[in-house]
Amino acid sequence: MLGVIVKKKNMKTEHTLNDEIYVGIDFETLLFSLFGKAYYHKDSGNMAIFDWKKRLIKIISSIEKGIKYNVNSDTYHKDKLYLFCEKAKNEITKSNNINQINTETIYCLVTIIFYLFGDMPNNTNLKITNKINHWKFDENRTLYYTQSPTQKANLILNLSINSSYSNILPEHSELFKKRFDEFYKNDIKFMEWFKETYPAAYMEIF
Repeated sequence: MLGVIVKKKNMKTEHTLNDEIYVGIDFETLLFSLFGKAYYHKDSGNMAIFDWKKRLIKIISSIEKGIKYNVNSDTYHKDKLYLFCEKAKNEITKSNNINQINTETIYCLVTIIFYLFGDMPNNTNLKITNKINHWKFDENRTLYYTQSPTQKANLILNLSINSSYSNILPEHSELFKKRFDEFYKNDIKFMEWFKETYPAAYMEIF
C-alpha cells in the first residue's frame, strides 16, 4: 500500500495556493479580448491558484473601468457597483481557498449584472418567483440603451460584414461609399438615407 493516499469518506479537502485550476481556451480568449494576447498567450491549461487570483482581480478591475466610462447613472448606483468590485478583489486577495475565490467572484459578477439591470431582486421571502414583477428592477432606475446617429451608422457597417443581417443589407462597400464619399461622414444624413432607402432593414435592426 506504499504510495497510496486513502481519503476518508465525507472528509473535506482544503484547497490551498499549492493547488492548480484548469483554464480552458475560452477563458484565454477572454483575456485576449480584455488585455491583448502579448502577456496571456498559452494561458489555457493548468494554472497555479496565485496566477488565477491575479487574473480574476485584473478582470474585476477592468469591470470597474467599464462602469466608470460606460455607466451613466445616479451616484448611489455607481458607488454600489464599485463597492461590490472592491469587496470581491479584497476577498480574492486574502483567500487561499479556491472554492472561496470562485464563490466571491461569482457573487460579484452576478450582483453587478443585476445592479446594472437596475437593482437586486428582492425575492427572499417568496415561494414562487415566476411573475414578471419578480424580475423587473425599475423602481429606482431603468436600463436603457441609446444610440447616436454615428453609433447607428457604425453598427450598420459592422453588420454588413458576415452577420445574420448581411442578407438584408447592401454591400459593405456601398454603405462605406455613401457614408464617407457622398455624405462626408454626416451620419444624420446617412441614417436618413438608409432609413428611407432600406426601411425594412432599419425596422428589423432598430
